[in-house]
Amino acid sequence: MPSTFPWYNFIISLIAAGAFVVSIWSLYYSFESNKTSKEALEHSRNSFAIVNRPYLNVKLMEFKETGSYFRFIPKDKSFNLAVQFKVTNDGKSPAINISVPMHTISGDAFGQNKSFEFHLSPNITLGPGESKAYVWDNEIGYGDFSAEETKKNLESNMLEAEVGMVWNYSSPLAKDITYASNVSYVVKNKNVILTKSEMV
Repeated sequence: MPSTFPWYNFIISLIAAGAFVVSIWSLYYSFESNKTSKEALEHSRNSFAIVNRPYLNVKLMEFKETGSYFRFIPKDKSFNLAVQFKVTNDGKSPAINISVPMHTISGDAFGQNKSFEFHLSPNITLGPGESKAYVWDNEIGYGDFSAEETKKNLESNMLEAEVGMVWNYSSPLAKDITYASNVSYVVKNKNVILTKSEMV
């Protein structure tokens, strides 16, 4: 009896091989689609965090009782010079873990640049649109000026100081990112000029 070629088995094997190739291709395509979806989700999450991040805006304010941007209190061999400022969150999400690591005040009346610490309570948070006012008070030696001369020079706008500060903060939308608002002002008794405003 002549042997015949097993066409039925051959066709079944061919179909099974084709199905195997299609399965492998489907798995690869699913893996790539999943990878693309994860990347798109991460991109969307980052974009959302950027668009809705907090922005701290820092503005110097006058002291209402004097109409001056400085508050001057003379002492024996030094004086207290204070500035007042308002911090506002102009962003769309809360600013959390707010800190102020560096401040400087400099000018002819104060000799060289001086750094002062300004401490906030821990875990300060400002919600969207929320503001808080702070007074930054510094004790400074007179140098070549007396109390009377310093007060007179301040009130006549002859003395000016550059006040700079950096505010660090983060957002609940991206806790691993630290944002910063870096501002500097040239301050006179009745005038103030913004010289730097960077938000990163």
